Amino acid sequence: MLKSDDSVLVIGNGPSVVDFLTTDIVSEYDIVVRINRGYFEGIDKYQDVIGTRTDMLYIHDGFCNTQWFDKRSVENVEVWVVIPNFKYDMKTAIQHTYPNFKFVPPSIQTVVTTKYNFEGRWPTTGLECLLHLCEKFSNVTTVGFDNNTELGKKYDNYHFYQHTDKRTMEDMSKNRPDHMFLLERVIINSLLNENKLKSL
Repeated sequence: MLKSDDSVLVIGNGPSVVDFLTTDIVSEYDIVVRINRGYFEGIDKYQDVIGTRTDMLYIHDGFCNTQWFDKRSVENVEVWVVIPNFKYDMKTAIQHTYPNFKFVPPSIQTVVTTKYNFEGRWPTTGLECLLHLCEKFSNVTTVGFDNNTELGKKYDNYHFYQHTDKRTMEDMSKNRPDHMFLLERVIINSLLNENKLKSL
């Protein structure tokens, strides 16, 4: 049974995870959370560093198909699906196919996009994951949220699973038609400053 004061480690997909994590560190936490391709493509190559244990997995709706679940099973993992509000009606079909999956409520996006101007864009899976967990738990620690940080400037690739994803840190310093990475850094920094999050 999950408790609000459980210690939560959110393993982001930034390259610093392979420098800052060890399996011993991962094992210290009550709940281990992973996100999107970091779970499906990152674990096999780096499991000696980042471990394999996954208690909760946050994925966006595009991952809800066998292409990804054939790569790595989500059996015995609590899966939370993030769906942008403009297409939240997809929930019904996904829920029909995957009845055990849970869904991040649309209120998470509504609150953050009301407080901050996303200019018609929507939050990333990673940001919605953090906001959702901060509502549920009081002891949340992050690692690997490297976008637009001094630490991130040390790295060329944006994701630690650079063997499958060649996007660069420079790519993530620019806003896209769907996401606003610079604004998301402001929001994450605010959560850290308010002690709603900790950084490893």
